[in-house]
Amino acid sequence: MRVYESITQYTHVDGRQVRVWRTEKSAAKAKDSFIEAVSGTFKFYVNQDLRTIAEALARLDGVAAVEAKGPDGNGLVIYTEWP
Repeated sequence: MRVYESITQYTHVDGRQVRVWRTEKSAAKAKDSFIEAVSGTFKFYVNQDLRTIAEALARLDGVAAVEAKGPDGNGLVIYTEWP
């Protein structure tokens, strides 16, 4: 069985950036944009720290991993499951 993951990147005007990997059942579905959910969640938590934003994004449906980093390029990765 093949597993597909989509990746969605969002950069906020303050330089913070997130990338979200989402598990999909087909290649066609993996090409669908997830940007509305990612940007909406980021904006809702915009005044919070990166860990809080990453944890909120990790709770979105189907998310496999979240990378969150500051303008300096440092940050964290959250995996929703580890094999």
